[in-house]
This record gives sequence, C-alpha cells and structure tokens, in this order.
Amino acid sequence: MALTKVTYAMIENAAINIADYGAVGDGITDDTAAIQNAITEAIGTSGYLYVPAGTYIASTLTINNSLTVYGAGSLSIIKQKSSPADDLLKITGTGNNVTIDNLTFDGNFAGQAAQSSNSIIRATADGSSSLSDVFSLVVQNCEFRNPAYSAVRVQGDNLATTREVAWILNNRFVNGAEGVD
Repeated sequence: MALTKVTYAMIENAAINIADYGAVGDGITDDTAAIQNAITEAIGTSGYLYVPAGTYIASTLTINNSLTVYGAGSLSIIKQKSSPADDLLKITGTGNNVTIDNLTFDGNFAGQAAQSSNSIIRATADGSSSLSDVFSLVVQNCEFRNPAYSAVRVQGDNLATTREVAWILNNRFVNGAEGVD
C-alpha cells in the first residue's frame, strides 16, 4: 500500500511538521526531544508527520502507534547521535500500521561504539518478549547510510494467530548498510 506524493499533498496541511515543534535540522543541534514531541502529537491527531529538509541529530525515537512519516528524500536526513544507547527509530506497539517514506537515515557508524548492535530502524510487534500482536510496516523510497548493525531490523513471532507484515520497497542502502535483518 504505497502512498504517493499526490496523497501527501492532499494531507499536507494536516501533517505535523517537526520544525513546528522546535527541530532545528542544522546537523549540530540534538533534535531528539522536538522530534519525539512531534511524533506524539502526530499520533494523537492527524497520523502524519513531515520531516522537512535538514539534517536532524537524534538519539532513540519511538513510534508506538499508527503513523505515516515522510520527508523530502535526500534533503530530509535523520542522523543518529554519537554514542547512542539504542536504535535510532524504534517501532513498537500492537495493531499498528507505520509507513516511513522518502527520508534519508544516517546511522553514524563513526560515532558508534565498536561492536554496536544498534539498528537504524527496529520494529517489534509489541516490544515485549512474546512479540504476539499484529503490526504492519512499510519502509519505502528511503536511503540508509552508515549503520552500526542493520539498516532495518524487523522482529515478529511464529504464532499462527498473529501476523507481522513488513514491506521494504525501493530503498537504497549505502556505506555499509547491508539492508534488512
């Protein structure tokens, strides 16, 4: 279920813009709190989050409900802060539909500890050890650079009663981004 730019143009006025929540995007400022606040607001209102052009430095960001996040392609960069304690973007929850579209992610390999197992995007069904709830994830038209571990890591379960679905479509993996785990 790919969304097109025409669809985004139709919802542009309803989308939450991370810049409106204080994200600077200068490649120096830690924008984690501003982006997380925008994510929380978007989940609670429109369901759409827009990342404008800029380089946004962030440590762990969490999406725990249905959300569509989109940007301006190679101009919209979310870069992992140096020495993070966790993955850059964690997607957890139950029954969620999350779409990530037209963004660039930089895992900042040079700023990570040796043997780090941090992923750029890590999705789990519900964040618990049972991983027993349904979710769907679409990651499309994105570029992944310099991950410490994997660019996109999706974890589900083997239960016949649940289903985790992930579509990883039309993405580019460069500078050590092995791709999907």
